[in-house]
Amino acid sequence: MNDLEKIMSLTWEYRPQDGCYAAEGICYCDKPVVPELQSLNIYVPETLMGKAGAVADVLAPKTPRGTVYAPADVPIVFYNDIGGYAECKPAPLTPRNRRFLNDGFVLVSVGARGRQTRDAEGRACGKAPAALVDLKAAVRWLRAHRDELPAGSTDSIVSVGTSAGGAMSSLVATSGNSALYLPYLEQIGACMDECDNIFAAQCYCPIVDLEHADMAYEWMFRSKRIYTMGDKRPPEVLDAAQTRLSQALAAAYPAYVNSLPLGVELGEDGRSGSYYRELMEHLSTSLEAFLQAEGTDAGDRAALLAELDPAGAFTGARDKDGTPQISDLDAYVRAYIGRMKGCPAFDPMSRASPENQELGEWGAAEGALEDKRHFAPATAKVMRSLAMDEASAYEADLTEDRAERARLINPMAFATGAVPSDTAPHVRIRVGSRDAGHSFSASFNLYRALVERGVDADYGIVWGQGHCDADRSGEFSAWVDRICGASRA
Repeated sequence: MNDLEKIMSLTWEYRPQDGCYAAEGICYCDKPVVPELQSLNIYVPETLMGKAGAVADVLAPKTPRGTVYAPADVPIVFYNDIGGYAECKPAPLTPRNRRFLNDGFVLVSVGARGRQTRDAEGRACGKAPAALVDLKAAVRWLRAHRDELPAGSTDSIVSVGTSAGGAMSSLVATSGNSALYLPYLEQIGACMDECDNIFAAQCYCPIVDLEHADMAYEWMFRSKRIYTMGDKRPPEVLDAAQTRLSQALAAAYPAYVNSLPLGVELGEDGRSGSYYRELMEHLSTSLEAFLQAEGTDAGDRAALLAELDPAGAFTGARDKDGTPQISDLDAYVRAYIGRMKGCPAFDPMSRASPENQELGEWGAAEGALEDKRHFAPATAKVMRSLAMDEASAYEADLTEDRAERARLINPMAFATGAVPSDTAPHVRIRVGSRDAGHSFSASFNLYRALVERGVDADYGIVWGQGHCDADRSGEFSAWVDRICGASRA
C-alpha cells in the first residue's frame, strides 16, 4: 500500500491515461435509500501527489494556466450531472467534466436521487427536494473528511451544473445551512455536525423559479406560436386557447418581477424599463463579444453580422462606431432563437413535464396519477382569470406540502433573503443566446437578486450556444483563479 492509499480507507486507482488518482463509488450518507445514486467520485490531478502517490513531496505545482495552488488549497469542483430533474449516478470522467481536472482542480462528481427514483418497494423516493438534500449531504461528507483528502480545499468548493443541474448548483450556493433541510438530511444519515454552505457556484442555463416559470417563458416567447421540441418531432402550433393563455401569462409577469428586490424595474408592457434595458444590454454585449472574437477587422465583423441577421430583423446600430444593438426581444425570438415549448411550458395541462414529476407525490407508484402533479399557482391564477376549465385541476393539486417543496427547490427564496441561509459569496451564471429551454429572465432575476444582496454575482449570455454548458474557453478557470486568489508563477 503506497502513501496515498494510506490517506483514506478507500480504494484509489492511479490512471496515467487520465493523469489522476481516482476513488469512486463513495457513499456520502449513513442511511442511503439508493446507495448507487447517493455516492460520489473523487479525481485528483497526479501533479498534486506525484506518480508514486506521495503527497508530502509535491509543492505548489503550476496549473496549465501558469497559476499556482498548494495541494491543500486547490479548489474542489463539485460537479453534478443532473438533467431534467432526473436521478444521476456520479459521472465518471467524460469530455464534459474532464476539463475541470485538466484545469488543475480536484473534481468531485456527485450522484443524486431524482424525480423517477424508486425504493426497493417501487415507491417514489426522489421527489423534490431529494436531489438537493443529497448534494448537501455530499458537501457535508467532504467537510467531515477534509483532513483525509489528499488534496483540495473544502473552503473552496465550487458547485457546477447545467439545466436542472444548474438550478441545483444555484440552490447549493444560495441555501447553505438552511434549517429547512435538516429533517431530510437526518433521514438519510448525513454528517449533521458539518455545514453544507459552499464558496461559489457555476450555474449553466439554470431551470429556476418553477412556480413562475410559465409566466417567464411566455414573457420571452410570446411572439411565437410555432414551437418544436427537436428534430425528431414536427413543429406544433399553439391553439387559440393556448395563445390567449400565453398573452395573459406574459402580461402578468411584470407585476411579479417588480415584486422582487432586484434594483431594476420592468415596464407594464414587458418591453421597457431598466430591467428590460439591462437584460437586452447583456444580449447585445454577447453578440458584440462574438463578433470581436471572430471578426478579423471591422469589415469582416460587418459581414458576420450580415450573415447572422441578413434582413436586419433584430439588430441595429448602438452608437457612432456601429457596434450592434439588440433592443427588440420579440424580433430576436422570431428571427433567431425560436420557441421550444408549448403553453404552459413547465406545468402543462397534461402534467407531462419533468417538473410535474419532480413535484409529484413521495411514495407514488410508477405510472400512478400521484406521480405527476401541477405545481404553479401563478399559472392557475391566470387560468382562473380567463375562466379556463383547466384551472380547477391545477388548483386541486396545489397543496401546502407541494408549495413548500417547490419553495425548497427555488433559489429565489434564498437569493432574495426571504428565507435565511448562508449564501455563497460568488455565483457565476451563463446561458446560451439560443437557449429556448427557459426564459433569459429567470436566471437574470436570480442574478439581480444576488447583486442586491451583495453577492459577487456574474451574469452573461454566450452567443451562439443553446441549452448547454454555455461558456467561452478558459473563462471558467480564470474566474475560479480570480475568486480563489491563485498566484501566477
